[in-house]
Amino acid sequence: MTILKVESLPRGIVVHIRVDKVHLKNCSGGPAPDTFEHMPFTRDAIETSVTKLVKEDAKIPDFQAGYDDWIKACGGGDTISIADAVKAGEMTLNQNCQSGPSS
Repeated sequence: MTILKVESLPRGIVVHIRVDKVHLKNCSGGPAPDTFEHMPFTRDAIETSVTKLVKEDAKIPDFQAGYDDWIKACGGGDTISIADAVKAGEMTLNQNCQSGPSS
């Protein structure tokens, strides 16, 4: 995971992250996506999910589109672990891919 942004809001600290190496299906048959480009979490969720800093890098991937969607939705931060959120996201996206478009 990569920390994209940390911000202090009236409801608490939100840590925006990117998660790579996820296992998603591509419903249109192209290359399978392997990244959740923007996932917001509470500070507590991050602190219980992450055990160590692997490396520090000044280059932050672009996440503006996901962040803008989060702002429009008046988003908060997930309170579950990163692993549980990724697992739920993978299951939801992969199940939606199997069921096809809704009518």
